[in-house]
Amino acid sequence: RLLRRRRSNESARCRACGEPFGADAVAGPLWAGPLHSAATAAAMRADAESRGWLGDRGHARRLTRLLDALVAESEDAALDATLFKSLDDVARRAGVRTPGRGELAAELKKRGWSAAPTHVEGKAVKTG
Repeated sequence: RLLRRRRSNESARCRACGEPFGADAVAGPLWAGPLHSAATAAAMRADAESRGWLGDRGHARRLTRLLDALVAESEDAALDATLFKSLDDVARRAGVRTPGRGELAAELKKRGWSAAPTHVEGKAVKTG
């Protein structure tokens, strides 16, 4: 258990350092390591390709896009974060048409930024 209580009227404390969390604290599993493994993402894509699961129609197209996004996200350690930018929101605020995520990521990279399409949302990019 992550939390320890001594009495019902006492606040929860961290078992590692003893710091009180407070009565309304919520804690759960927290992953503190890297979010992506480039080798794993590349191996998953290669396996799917060898099985003939990738393509440009239907489920094969969706799987191709997902695996390509995972590979792109994992190529740059600066993108190892859960944050991403929704292109629809950015375009709406700028008063322009929503750009393609691949094209925007490529342009950002060309200008020196870390960027990749994200697997989280179809019209979003991760930036670093």
